[in-house]
Amino acid sequence: MLALLLAAAMHDHGHPGVTNAYLVHAQEELAVLYNDASVLEMHHLASSWRLLLAEGHNPFDGMSLEQYNPNPNPNPNPNPNPNPNPNPNPNQA
Repeated sequence: MLALLLAAAMHDHGHPGVTNAYLVHAQEELAVLYNDASVLEMHHLASSWRLLLAEGHNPFDGMSLEQYNPNPNPNPNPNPNPNPNPNPNPNQA
């Protein structure tokens, strides 16, 4: 649920009210900064993270490890087969 709230809040954060095409065509500072590629998307993400990383704005502050990562994977090996030999027939090389 927290991810949905953050995504919704960040989606258009700091939107200047014009399109990517306008920013690129007008050679606006944001277009130059982000090299004319997904200008507004890059701006929304960067400005949102800048805000979230400011002191007192981190939504994860105060969370325990269990709250932050409720389902840790105790086995980092996704292969359930403990045999590292991919050949099921031991008589073949």
